[in-house]
Amino acid sequence: MTPYRHPLGLSPQQHTLLIDAAKRHAAQLRREAISDAVAWTLSALQRGLSSAARRLRRRAKEASAAGLHAPEHSHSRALRPFAG
Repeated sequence: MTPYRHPLGLSPQQHTLLIDAAKRHAAQLRREAISDAVAWTLSALQRGLSSAARRLRRRAKEASAAGLHAPEHSHSRALRPFAG
C-alpha cells in the first residue's frame, strides 16, 4: 500500500499551517465585510435622518410662514412640556 501523498506535496505540518492561515484570512475578510456593512448602514441612517430633519425644518418653516401652529396632539408638544 502506498503512503498518502498530499495533492500539493505538502507535509502534514505544512497542510495544517495552510489551513490555519486560510481560516485566519477568512475570519479577517468576514470582520472587514461586517465592518463595511455596519459603516454603510450607519451612513445610510445618517443620510436618512439628515433628509428627514431637512423635511421637518422645511415643513415647520412653511407652517410658521402660513401662521399655523402644531396641533395639541403633535409630537412637537413633547418637546415643549411647559407650553400652555
